[in-house]
Amino acid sequence: MKTRLGFAGVGRWGLNLVNTALALPGVEVAATFDPDESRQNVLPPGVPFSSSRSGLLQTGLDALIVASPPASHTELALFGLDAGWDVFVEKPLAMDLSEAQLITDFADRRGRRVMVGHLMRYHPALLRLQSLSGHLGRIKRISAVRHARPRSVDDTEDPWWALAVHDLTIAKSVAYARDVLDVRVFDRGDEVVGEFRCSDGARCEIRVGRRHDPSRYCVVEGSSGVATLREQPGRADLRVDSATADAEESFDLVADPPLKAELSHFVDCLRRRLPFRSDGSDGVAAIRVLEAGDRSRQLGGTWISLTEELAAAAAG
Repeated sequence: MKTRLGFAGVGRWGLNLVNTALALPGVEVAATFDPDESRQNVLPPGVPFSSSRSGLLQTGLDALIVASPPASHTELALFGLDAGWDVFVEKPLAMDLSEAQLITDFADRRGRRVMVGHLMRYHPALLRLQSLSGHLGRIKRISAVRHARPRSVDDTEDPWWALAVHDLTIAKSVAYARDVLDVRVFDRGDEVVGEFRCSDGARCEIRVGRRHDPSRYCVVEGSSGVATLREQPGRADLRVDSATADAEESFDLVADPPLKAELSHFVDCLRRRLPFRSDGSDGVAAIRVLEAGDRSRQLGGTWISLTEELAAAAAG
């Protein structure tokens, strides 16, 4: 029996998700929804489309994928959960912490599950870096740069919310297994700079922005070695230099795209009722940092402590 997926939002990224799902074995794109009726014209032939979200309800879905603009993520995630589906929500899970927590709390009450599209958690080079991170010793510092091309001449999307989450994912994967304790964020030229102090003692700096000469790399410094991950169109390169292991590897992201791995993981977890690698709590944790970063940025880069928020979250 095929896994029947519905899609809410078939813009640029939603269309990528639809095409990726169509190539997965045992998966059917059973329904799509977008309020913009013109989006029907870009879908592959035979893919069902509705300009009303109620059109999703009569299709016998197994799960809903939300890839709409972020401002509508909460509304559509709650809609899917209320319909009785597990839900995949593209990053960010919501546009503020209270809405992100609302989604995960509602999923718990309905006995459903949420996965968040933190794409780097499925990146082959990052997975390899995770497997080698023990050779780096205690992680002391992570420095990341992510400059992406403007999508258009009038691109006004905030790079802090659009881009920084990718490097937060890297930091969480290899440096802080628990929490970010303090954050400060400030604007510097055409970049947004975020600095973090983590619960395991590691410090992180993330620089994000939109430039016509894109650059994406991350350096992880440990007590016993250094790892460098560089991303380029269609490939990624990983170098590890340590006292106990040296490695230099390249990854073909055309043959092994992270988006395919991410959706395959989602479908496999649906079928086997396995936990999601990037679940709702992962999305909430990212938004807690992003939102604190917004507060810091408004105050000119003041350090914001998350200790009290984390204690309150742990207390339930």
